[in-house]
Amino acid sequence: MKITQDEIEKYLTGTAYVTAENGKARPHRFTPEQERAYDGTDYSRKLCCGSGVCLSVRTDALAVAIDFTASEGSSRTYFSMDVTADGVGVGSITNHSGDMPHEHYPGIRRLLGDYRGLFPLPEGEKTVRIYFPWSVTVDVAEADFKGATFIAPAPREKTFLFFGDSITHGYDATFTTKKYSTLVAEAFGADEHNKAIGGDFFKPEIAAIKESYTPTAIFVAYGTNDWRACTREYTQKRADEFYAALHDNYPDVPVFAMCPIWRRDLEKSEWSKCEFGDFRGVAEVITAAAKYENMHVIDCYDFVPHDEKYFADAWVHPSDEGYRLYADALIDAVKATGEKL
Repeated sequence: MKITQDEIEKYLTGTAYVTAENGKARPHRFTPEQERAYDGTDYSRKLCCGSGVCLSVRTDALAVAIDFTASEGSSRTYFSMDVTADGVGVGSITNHSGDMPHEHYPGIRRLLGDYRGLFPLPEGEKTVRIYFPWSVTVDVAEADFKGATFIAPAPREKTFLFFGDSITHGYDATFTTKKYSTLVAEAFGADEHNKAIGGDFFKPEIAAIKESYTPTAIFVAYGTNDWRACTREYTQKRADEFYAALHDNYPDVPVFAMCPIWRRDLEKSEWSKCEFGDFRGVAEVITAAAKYENMHVIDCYDFVPHDEKYFADAWVHPSDEGYRLYADALIDAVKATGEKL
């Protein structure tokens, strides 16, 4: 049984809408109104990458095949599309070996274009999830559930909404299911809707645009780019406006206001001189802005060890292991708030 461009939307989670062209379907994680907020910026090319997008299907198929075209969707060209059955990995489609040289692999150009994967599945009914790449844009020709007598959409009851910069976007996980946002959503049995953009700052214009659904929880992780490029006064203004907009739209939804993790350039004063001032001041800005009763400030500074080996670029973007540690610590911190998610 095949899912084609005409019917794929009902099987997708983590999307705002889907467009179809030349026999292929492209998921969009931002609404058209949100996309317009990025018009004229370099961020616009990152809007269509597949971060947080998932094809979720209940089926008794014996195998699944997926055909798609991968094209540029961020400053990274390596990708993985990961497949699970009842939460257990059954394989990935990648354009890399998975064992890439530390510090250098984020910038290595990888081959994009047409890809196809075929994965045997365990017997009986199960939920198959195909996690789209965080790093590239994907246009799906079809997903073929071989030997199936039925296929049905399998969304979860809970959705976690993520806002943030490159680290929440997924830079630099080698496998898309290894980024912290996916690990956190999976731990709580939630679908992920990822609105993060590499290089972004607090952007209240996005927070002010209400989603068509009410998320179960919201995670916000800006600040590291604001510290590098903005004044403290400007960052405070934008953070205040961002969290105020979230509160207006979602007054009863738990919001986790995450303060940024450590970054290696803090070790050398000549690298870390910026107009903002002390990096730890970002946490003070976020604490002041996320002042509403439904919000919890989480200091993530030590969630990834202060060692470059846990960062894929040996600088600011976590590796798969760095992301695992980040997610584990964040999951514990969320549970410690007492919120029932």
